[in-house]
Amino acid sequence: MRLKDITGFLFEFLFNKSFDIRKKKIVPIDHFVQINRLNYSLEDASLRHLFSKYDFGLVLDIGANQGQYYHQIRNEIGYKGWIVSLEPNPADFEILKGKAGNDPKFIAINQACGSSAGTVTLHVMADSKLSSLYKANDNFKDRFFSDLSDTRKITVEMTTVEGILKSMGIKWKGDIFLKTDTQGHDLEVLKGLGSYAETIRAIQCEQSVIPIYDGVNDFTSLNNYLNLQNFHLFSSTPVLRDKKDQSIMEINAFYIRKQG
Repeated sequence: MRLKDITGFLFEFLFNKSFDIRKKKIVPIDHFVQINRLNYSLEDASLRHLFSKYDFGLVLDIGANQGQYYHQIRNEIGYKGWIVSLEPNPADFEILKGKAGNDPKFIAINQACGSSAGTVTLHVMADSKLSSLYKANDNFKDRFFSDLSDTRKITVEMTTVEGILKSMGIKWKGDIFLKTDTQGHDLEVLKGLGSYAETIRAIQCEQSVIPIYDGVNDFTSLNNYLNLQNFHLFSSTPVLRDKKDQSIMEINAFYIRKQG
């Protein structure tokens, strides 16, 4: 975390106020706005630590949406190696490709990812970041105050991590960093590592504490599975809270493969 960020957080936590540049004055801020800012900085700090400690030659970005993670890894973290991003929604995929421009070490794939190849149904939400292979439940409706009437279904192709790595035809040196954010399908992504499971050094995985989709695996299931695969929890930060009582609904968790 940069010094100016630390100074800003200390000021806000001590005085519950922030400097509004537009109004050129110090104004009160919501406590949970502070918490969310700190969560993002802690996530950023985890990424910076991992990318400084390990020699990642390939980043797999599963559930890329419109390229937000590509931008974070390439431009904020400063990673220079290969990035392969998967996004099943065709509309988001076109934006993803445009953000990468002529990056010679970037590959964008218009597919979903899971434990087996085939075709699946994607539930496309008005906010495309929330699109999922699973149907939204009442927790989703309560959190986002949505009747889901604008949700539409499309059929998309699905592949596996093993299938991606076998078909890309690229060579990389170093470990693989896997980021998976698929709105509930992350355990299936992990089950599709196949023969490449041992090449994954670290994982960033979105996990549900209070599921907002029907039939998804929760934090306990994902954590137990990763422990059995010789990964241990490195850090975690909340990414979604209940608007009523601010209880945690989803987290971003970082795992590192145990050595020795």
